[in-house]
Amino acid sequence: MASQSDSTVYDLAYFADHGVGGALFPLTGLGAGDSCLYLDVLSPELQKELFETLDAETEWNVMTHRGGPVPRLLSIQAEPREGNVFPLYRHPADEQPGTVPFTSTTAKCRDEVSRVLAAAEAPQHYFNHALVQKYRSGADNISEHADKTLDIARGTAIVNLSVGSTRVMILRSKPDHPGTTAEHSKKQETTKKIVQKITLPPNSVFVLGW
Repeated sequence: MASQSDSTVYDLAYFADHGVGGALFPLTGLGAGDSCLYLDVLSPELQKELFETLDAETEWNVMTHRGGPVPRLLSIQAEPREGNVFPLYRHPADEQPGTVPFTSTTAKCRDEVSRVLAAAEAPQHYFNHALVQKYRSGADNISEHADKTLDIARGTAIVNLSVGSTRVMILRSKPDHPGTTAEHSKKQETTKKIVQKITLPPNSVFVLGW
């Protein structure tokens, strides 16, 4: 079976041409139609040296998967409940990294992102868990995957705040997506997927619906 794709690029030029910016003018209709991107979400005070501040106050961990380290550093942070019980999100890892309370800067980011989504009347805008990831260079990455919803409350969203250098996130439709089509010929079957390449500049928030 061969695979083809219809690719759409959402870059900085696209944002400028379509008036995307701030909490009131997000880029909507991404993914399966229930995902969106917000630009310029954090206050100028919090943005100042934000990457360096987060890096300095975070105790980074190396996570291994299938016997080898994943190409990035991470810290699992959450809001503890009574008895120092933390929310759980299970990762596909050889051993689950420990969970620690939100650092002061992570908590500030969480609060400001929550206020932006509340102002935009997003369906859910309070977060009790965060996976903070550090990409040390262009070689660090996260491979194509599907986020697991086993430990996520129905009706809540997965939110990605970008800090530091600009990256491109690629969304690719699954076989059961209505936009994915199959074409048959005498030699082979060709699957055509929908691909969206979304630029994530610093101080942007991507909201993944499910």
